[in-house]
Amino acid sequence: MMNKPNPTLLTRQQQINLRAGHHVDTVLDETQKRHLAWRKRLLGEVLPEFNAPSAYLYALHDDGALTLMFPVKTLAPQWCFHCYVHPDNVHYKSHVKSRSKQLLAGCVSPRKRHDQNDGLLADIHLIADHISELVLVHELIHAAGYLSRVLLTLEAKALAAPFCQSSQSALMWREEIQCRTVEFAIKQILPTLRALEIPCERLRYAEL
Repeated sequence: MMNKPNPTLLTRQQQINLRAGHHVDTVLDETQKRHLAWRKRLLGEVLPEFNAPSAYLYALHDDGALTLMFPVKTLAPQWCFHCYVHPDNVHYKSHVKSRSKQLLAGCVSPRKRHDQNDGLLADIHLIADHISELVLVHELIHAAGYLSRVLLTLEAKALAAPFCQSSQSALMWREEIQCRTVEFAIKQILPTLRALEIPCERLRYAEL
């Protein structure tokens, strides 16, 4: 039996229209407007294979702000990350239900369940008004390190084989997987941020 579509979810076309700057009142129907007033946010429809929005819009907030999200492949084909771009720290804290007063530029949240062998491994959170290549590399090192630790030894050996000599240690296999995953992921995230017209400070301009 097929599940009925959720009438409050933003369709792909609505996601596109909101990202294009169309006014909320012209995009939402009455059911969605009531839900937004009640729940303070509307979520977008997702692509089942990635569990990510079909047009990058994860949530519309009652103040008109948008939270974006897209999938990121890892070096291990069975695992992926979700990358969220929050408008600011206020919306990020609302998303994770945090009362912390700490201001963040980004963070990584592990998502793996104890019985999980594939799928979503971690969420990468970026704050739109603080995104830089330095922040992105920092958070990807955390996320890639998590990947390198959860892999079984035989998985790590097979994954690192094209890049390592067979005589190298298991620790070196995992280090290589971590480095390659950072490279692999950053080549996905940077073009996506550019396509979404989200400014990302270049590494050479960052305060080191």
